[in-house]
Amino acid sequence: MRRRRNKGADPGWTGDVAAECQAFVDGELARYLDHRRRPVPAWAWVNAVAHVGRDVLVDLAHGRVGQWKKRAARSWARATLPALAARLLEQSGMSEEEIRAIQLERLIPLELALIDRAPLTRPEELVDRVTTAVTPPVTAKGVAPALGRGLGRGRVNRVAFMLLGPATVSPGVVSTRTAPQR
Repeated sequence: MRRRRNKGADPGWTGDVAAECQAFVDGELARYLDHRRRPVPAWAWVNAVAHVGRDVLVDLAHGRVGQWKKRAARSWARATLPALAARLLEQSGMSEEEIRAIQLERLIPLELALIDRAPLTRPEELVDRVTTAVTPPVTAKGVAPALGRGLGRGRVNRVAFMLLGPATVSPGVVSTRTAPQR
């Protein structure tokens, strides 16, 4: 005899999907995957610093990375999380607003870009990518300010960067380099 399914019944997997989505948004995806003994992709370690506040970043920077079930996840956590959190705190000057600006303008786009790319095989590769993303570019006039510093939450910087390329843009000074021809 065939069993009839209740059409309104939850098939069971939606709870897992919702929990995984919540872990992604909370910056806990690496831990979520590890605790379910699933492989943790390199981009999930960026997720761990791209979606959390200053207090969590300080804990991570001090090496308090928590417990991990799989040895590979434990070694990646120890090799990446303190370094990534320290770089973010250093670039933000520990300011909540700057942390959030760097996360929104640099880390989350990097995280999303890494999802579509070939997997990174070493923690050092990931630390290098994140360091490059959060560190302002060095130009002929020195270090360009981080996006959002004193310029209308970064709007002026973003417009200048789009028009001028990676030129130095600082309060009151915009490089005179010509915009690339389209």
